[in-house]
Amino acid sequence: ARELYFYGKNEEAIQEFKRHLALPRAVWPPERAQSMRYLGKLETDRTEYWYTRAVEEAPGRREPLVDLAKYYYETADWRKCYSYAQSALAIKERPLEYLCEDEAWGYTPHDMSAIASYHLGRFKEAVEHGTKALELAPEAEKTRLSSNLSFYASSLDAPSS
Repeated sequence: ARELYFYGKNEEAIQEFKRHLALPRAVWPPERAQSMRYLGKLETDRTEYWYTRAVEEAPGRREPLVDLAKYYYETADWRKCYSYAQSALAIKERPLEYLCEDEAWGYTPHDMSAIASYHLGRFKEAVEHGTKALELAPEAEKTRLSSNLSFYASSLDAPSS
């Protein structure tokens, strides 16, 4: 299913991911959650459904939580974006197997937390998470994150309305 996905054979990939989930011996939660995450990318009208199922399937994994945080970022649901990013950050122990993704353990959950915090009026938290995101970010993201951090910091000094 993953190979079909990578080669852009989306309909075939969808069928194979669903077939995987239906297999009686497909019981390892992280791998089942991974199939659900791919389905969330492929079935864009059901993204939220699949990502939520992935979180339910493997609640101790950061990856599906980060997927949901990013989904809610894209839909501007700041409370849910914040909640799922914070849930991801609450998981401190990184698994040592092939399904663990750097994005979930790098700057992204802090970036999502910072952006959502800003939109929720939690400017101090936005600065804290923005600072951490900048520390963890690859070079290609540093300009954007630095700009965001300056923006969050300027909100601390802005008069309340």
